[in-house]
Amino acid sequence: ALIYRLASVCALCYNIAEGHGFHPCGITSLCWSSGPHATHEMRCIVMAIYSLNCKIKSGSKGQSVVASAAYQSAEKLYDEADGLTKNYQRKERVLTTGILAPENAPDWVHDRGQLWNHVEAKEGIKGQYARSWIIALPVELSHQQQEKLLHDFIQKEFVGRGMVADFAIHVDSKNQNPHAHVLTTMRAFDKQGHWMRKQKSITVKNKAGKPIVIGRDKSGKRIYKKKTINVVDWND
Repeated sequence: ALIYRLASVCALCYNIAEGHGFHPCGITSLCWSSGPHATHEMRCIVMAIYSLNCKIKSGSKGQSVVASAAYQSAEKLYDEADGLTKNYQRKERVLTTGILAPENAPDWVHDRGQLWNHVEAKEGIKGQYARSWIIALPVELSHQQQEKLLHDFIQKEFVGRGMVADFAIHVDSKNQNPHAHVLTTMRAFDKQGHWMRKQKSITVKNKAGKPIVIGRDKSGKRIYKKKTINVVDWND
């Protein structure tokens, strides 16, 4: 008989089929026959517990992304903005840390302290620094499988779209509840490895493709209708 299993693994939407060597973390299954006469063919959908949280780290809220990076990586990082050292060294709860970046990103992004101090300096004291993600990981997977799952997800959904992603896998004090913390940058790098603008202004055109004129300035030059758009689609 042909059995089709589709598992939605936590927030990662990871497809798992027979023969991969591990089982999904599904707690609910729905099975039905494919027809009134197909007694030996069945389709099963196994759904996992979904848990994902995303917030923006912002200077306007009095937050420090350097402190957030130090916490999730269990490291000691110096924050150039306030001159304080953020020390969260508690390695017993942090299983894995790492930074993934696009190929056009400069080498310094792989240094955690440099990365987030650069971000805070670029965005300013009240700027938006990063998106902070907390993603549950399936307990049925080994640590190596969890790490690969997370790595593939980050590469596809974040890095592949131009973000730098700083990640860590945590467990609780009982070595349970595996979950990932991920910080992603709010702006991308250009081909030369320089920060891109978050937004740009473009001229609005009519249905015929011609710029829309809304008036003239004092010298008689045309004033065109403008609008501001995000440079990357993941800030829309």
